[in-house]
Amino acid sequence: MRVLRPFLIRLMNLAKGNDQARLWEELEEHHTLLTEEYIRAGMDKTEARRQATLAIGPMQVVREQYHAQKTFPVLENFVRDLRFAVRKLIKSPSFAIATILTMALGISATSLVFSVFYAAVVAPYPYRDANHIVQMGFAGKQGIRGFMAVNGTDFHAVRHASTVADAMLTDFADPITTISGYPEDIHVARMSGNAFDFLGVAPLFGRTLTPADRNQPFVVLGYRLCRSHFQCDARILGRTIDFDHRQFVVVGVMPPRFAWEESAAFIPLPADNNPDEGHPLYLRARSGVSSSAMASQMLSLVRHFVLANEGVALPSETRLVAIPYGQRSGDGTQRRMVLLFALVCVLLLIACANVSILLLSRTSARGHEFQMRHALGASQRRILGQVLVESVLIACSGGALGVGLACAGVAVLQTAIAKSFFPAEAVLTINVWVVSFSTVISVATGILFGLIPGLYASRNSDTPLLAPQPISGASGHRHSQRILIAFQVALTLVLLAVAETSIRSFVSLYRMNMGYDPHHVYSLRLPLSFAKNESWASRVQYQAQLGEALRRIPGVLDASVSEAMPTGGGMRMEYGMPEEQYGGDMDVKMPRADFEFVDAHYLSLLHIPVLSGRPFLQTDLDSAEPVAIVNKTFARRLFGEQNPLRRTLRLPPLAAGYENFVRPPHASQMVRIIGIAGDVRDAWMPGAPARETIYLPESLFASPYRLAAQLRTTEDSDAILETARHVIAGVNRAQPVSDPRKLDEILSEDLRSRDRWLAILAGAFSASALFLAAMGLYSTTLFAAGLRMREFGLRVALGAARWEIFRLVLFSEVRAVTTGVGIGVLLTLFIQRVLLSVVGLAPIQLWFLIPACLGMLLVCALANSFPARQAAYVEPNTILRSES
Repeated sequence: MRVLRPFLIRLMNLAKGNDQARLWEELEEHHTLLTEEYIRAGMDKTEARRQATLAIGPMQVVREQYHAQKTFPVLENFVRDLRFAVRKLIKSPSFAIATILTMALGISATSLVFSVFYAAVVAPYPYRDANHIVQMGFAGKQGIRGFMAVNGTDFHAVRHASTVADAMLTDFADPITTISGYPEDIHVARMSGNAFDFLGVAPLFGRTLTPADRNQPFVVLGYRLCRSHFQCDARILGRTIDFDHRQFVVVGVMPPRFAWEESAAFIPLPADNNPDEGHPLYLRARSGVSSSAMASQMLSLVRHFVLANEGVALPSETRLVAIPYGQRSGDGTQRRMVLLFALVCVLLLIACANVSILLLSRTSARGHEFQMRHALGASQRRILGQVLVESVLIACSGGALGVGLACAGVAVLQTAIAKSFFPAEAVLTINVWVVSFSTVISVATGILFGLIPGLYASRNSDTPLLAPQPISGASGHRHSQRILIAFQVALTLVLLAVAETSIRSFVSLYRMNMGYDPHHVYSLRLPLSFAKNESWASRVQYQAQLGEALRRIPGVLDASVSEAMPTGGGMRMEYGMPEEQYGGDMDVKMPRADFEFVDAHYLSLLHIPVLSGRPFLQTDLDSAEPVAIVNKTFARRLFGEQNPLRRTLRLPPLAAGYENFVRPPHASQMVRIIGIAGDVRDAWMPGAPARETIYLPESLFASPYRLAAQLRTTEDSDAILETARHVIAGVNRAQPVSDPRKLDEILSEDLRSRDRWLAILAGAFSASALFLAAMGLYSTTLFAAGLRMREFGLRVALGAARWEIFRLVLFSEVRAVTTGVGIGVLLTLFIQRVLLSVVGLAPIQLWFLIPACLGMLLVCALANSFPARQAAYVEPNTILRSES
């Protein structure tokens, strides 16, 4: 209470305003009474007044002490300094515009990148404790080989584990629906009854699924599906929609950000205790339990489940690791976002150094003002506070303008960046966190770039007011400016090096030979209804009809209908050699390869060369010949220098989950290699070496769920896609066609967008940094030359050539620039390992440092040339006359 009462009194006094008149009256009255008392004691009037003044003290000092005890002098000084800073900036509009725009550039770029970083890394998901949702992955020598899945019975044991706070099951399907009036497939999540409670997201309207709905035909729609098909009308509740000819009742609609695994709708996961039917498991650990402890307990449960359900023991080397949700793809997006955020922070530091240089020059020009303030009683702390208030005002003004520019930039990025850049749940916007971040960095950078000028002003304010100025105009602030120039040049060189390697990585990715020709190729997905094409003969006939119909379209050079897609990746399965024995668990002991099931036109359509042997023939598909084509990597790693043609491979038996795949009646596990094809790079990991691939006829192992059509055309035309839709409908009116796109467009927008935007933004940041460094050097040299105009006038008057003055100014900052270049080279060499190992970019080419350094020196020379020319053509008479 003793602390709170004075604080409240000060707050009330601040609200009421200063009562200085009343205080002054009381002091005058007290002084008069003391004077009269001293006069009655026998003093004369003059001595009485002097003694009264000595007794009370200096009235101005008493007045200031009283004011300090009754109000907040720090706040009042801040307001006073703020008003003074506003007046000074208004009187110097060019300085204000230059500094505010510089800070706006740095803060807008930082805010924009932070908004992307926040949406993609910090808080991309709306789920409760999303950072603590994990999956258990089986770790192998080549990474994660799969994720833990359990059936309904085992799920109850997992939920009651001591390390698990909660768990959910989910599975996915792509049923065909006719809610639009024509057949289409949508991505549906089948979720356990507790899934919505686990995720902690309330519906937009209606209700979510509960444990009681596990065997009921209920569906909860995603926001995007509801908006595109039903205008997000609440009257959709109670309506029925069909999925694979089964009717589901709509019971709720989820909000826009709820898109679990990019699903468009959510249905109950049936209660299934089949030991062979496992569903992906998602977990959340109890408070205080580490991920490793939970993984250890889950591994014990998995060993028990496998032994109980399959009667075999899990290999001793099996390991489980907890993989956080959202970090399973390993595509490097988060690492690239961290790199991008680091680059924009470097740009912000360069902007701060630039403004600090300008403010230091301005502070040096105001040296007489600070000396006068110090002579009138201002302390060094007050002078430092005044400079810091001015710098924070500049930073906050630039921050406000920067946030406005960032809002416009976000609108551009929302339309320009591919959807695959973010999770489906992420929202790119300038939210409260982004504004708060911008406010914090505005104040922090204001203090940062104002500290050096403030310290310089406060330390030099005690210089004698009438001390003579040196002829050369040399001042102590030049050392600080040179340090800042070297700092700018070093960071700019680092940004140039990172931009170079980012652009080169993207260009090499863009020009990389993927192993096939994606130009003038259209790709269409053809989802299949599970109930259709059940027999092997009807499936082969259906594919042949589709292929023949598509090849008859005018403008189509060739068409392929199979399960394979060049950007989809094959099925990773085991294979073996007939002469070898594989014991134990097949998933661990047998080698693995990518299996691609294709028709006779797939390789030739994509221009994948058959290096030796022969391609597939239509007769191979019609009769389901047990033949295979392997890629070059497979042949080299398995057979070395031996000829793999006519060698035999052993295929795996049908594992759990593949029972519904269509196979010929005389299916054999042995296939004969008839050809070697060229390598095809994984579209999602183009920098990785090609993986072992086995091509098999589609009729040997056909998926009942999906097909894909590839069309090679004479030219790019959307009319061909519409014609293809009608042709497919003519073969089967119930056949949906999904996601028709150009193959090179898929590669460009979906797979290369991250590297493209990293290259664009890194290039933009480096160009901005180069411009800021040049402007900082220009302003420094211009101000220094202005201080030395008297010296230059005397030199010219004494016979110095103008080119000598030009050279003197041109090379005045050469030491700072060369020092910055040297430091920048060392920093670049240091971060090269980080870029290569952590981010996955190509290493920095050391030869690039030579033109980069020469370019930096050239830009700095150009920036210095304008002040040097102005100094070289100074008129001595004018300078000497102005000094008189």
